[in-house]
Amino acid sequence: MDVAPPPEKLFEAPSKVKVGKDAVSRIARRLEDEQRAWREMSLKEKAYPYPYLDATYLKVL
Repeated sequence: MDVAPPPEKLFEAPSKVKVGKDAVSRIARRLEDEQRAWREMSLKEKAYPYPYLDATYLKVL
């Protein structure tokens, strides 16, 4: 039976690289800014092709 590691071990990087709280905050803020810009960009500037699939099934005798 596997036993869960202690909580302080759950957030360690597998490579044992320490990441500070400030670095995590900076990365999160940068990602939030990028996500906001992506979410608010206009879709009218470019055509976005997409496949259309029809699931109609007709049995012919």
